[in-house]
Amino acid sequence: MLAFHTDRDGNFEVYTMNADGSSQLNISNNPAVDAFPNWCANGPVAYQSTRTGNSEIFTANPDGTNPVNVTNDAGNDAEPNWSPDCSKIAFDSDRDGDSEIFTMDADGANPLQLTANGGLDFEAAWSPEGDGLAFITDRDGDFEVYSMGADGTGAVNLTTDPAAEFLPDWQPLDTASPTATPGTTPIVTETALTTAVLAGATEIDVDDGSIFSLASFGIIGAGTPTEETFTVAGFGSLLLQAPLQFGHDAGESVALASEPTPTPTATPAGESVVWGDNNCSDSADPIDSLLTLRFDAGLSTNIGDCPAFGQVVEVANASPHPWGDVDCSGFVNPIVSLKLLRFDAGLGVTQAAGCPLLGATVSVTE
Repeated sequence: MLAFHTDRDGNFEVYTMNADGSSQLNISNNPAVDAFPNWCANGPVAYQSTRTGNSEIFTANPDGTNPVNVTNDAGNDAEPNWSPDCSKIAFDSDRDGDSEIFTMDADGANPLQLTANGGLDFEAAWSPEGDGLAFITDRDGDFEVYSMGADGTGAVNLTTDPAAEFLPDWQPLDTASPTATPGTTPIVTETALTTAVLAGATEIDVDDGSIFSLASFGIIGAGTPTEETFTVAGFGSLLLQAPLQFGHDAGESVALASEPTPTPTATPAGESVVWGDNNCSDSADPIDSLLTLRFDAGLSTNIGDCPAFGQVVEVANASPHPWGDVDCSGFVNPIVSLKLLRFDAGLGVTQAAGCPLLGATVSVTE
């Protein structure tokens, strides 16, 4: 599921929807400004709201029930971000006169101010290990990405660039590599994406790989460009400048946050799986597409006990071939990812002769 904010009702509200855009639900449903949702791995959604007269942090169930004001302060509290274990929320607040980074317990108890300087500090994002945060600050004269420990110590300027940086987002922890060093997960920023994807563009570069434009494959619709920001697993905040065909209104400004994906389970030899389900989650979805893109860029695919990408496996009606080669072309590449995205968007997918249809049940033998 996805959470996003939109002004389609005349004021900003927080909505949720399925990954294909269906079952869209207004979970804030208030005449105030409700925005910037952030999803906890255990279920609750945090967002900011002006319903009490100033901006406060609220938490609520995914269906919008049980909204709770967890800040209730005279200052403006905004941009909540859950810690990986959902025990704390990071946020920015101007309660001491300018915008600073704070953390608090999930119920609002024990607020702790982490930054204290004359600049603006905001957009805090927890590291996947929960031992630090990235944030934006203009303490050096322009907006830069900083990181610091969970207690506010050890603040370091990571970008040192004259351009303005915003929206830091951590690459998810590689659970397939238990020896990963805490605190070393790469950060992908909006600036690192360099340019928005324009209809017809070829690709955009990021610090740790490339994402190819979806325009020429029919995923991005035609029309007047409009900005939409997506949080994409492994690639940070991706700015697309074109209306998308995923169920929301053309022209609206949305900020999407992915609900955490369940941990993949193993596929024993001879078991039936969904064709196109590259992470063994029992469905072919955009996460499978992104895993394929990461594989093609030489990055971790984080597939747990599933067959390794590129490993030759026996598949009924299409054997043998590399795991992840859902179109039976003999290769795992971005074309495979885009076919998966088209499938998930309900668009037509061209398959090689004799290749199982995406979504079909097949038997895999390693």
